[in-house]
Amino acid sequence: MMRKAVDEKITEQAAMCALGMSSQSETRAFRHYLNEGREDYAEELAAFDAVVTALALSAPERTPPELTRKRLLMTVAGEAETTEIPAPRNSPAPHFHNIKRAEWGIGSGE
Repeated sequence: MMRKAVDEKITEQAAMCALGMSSQSETRAFRHYLNEGREDYAEELAAFDAVVTALALSAPERTPPELTRKRLLMTVAGEAETTEIPAPRNSPAPHFHNIKRAEWGIGSGE
């Protein structure tokens, strides 16, 4: 089935959303169009979701050589011991919010 031409901006926004690289305001705007029933936005997001999933699952699982693994773990442990993280002064902890596909108001496509 041939897909119809889609605005380049929609394509870019869908790709960024699928990769989780959109800012909060961009994600809200994209979600708004999805909630309005904009089929072009939903189709682009579904296409990029499929690509992101395929890419994530396509990498072969590898186990690093034991010496490499030990060196990496020692490096990380050494950095953790020497790196001081300043405590915030009377400021609340930052809040992060991940938006999942189900929260966008669209189905899983399955």
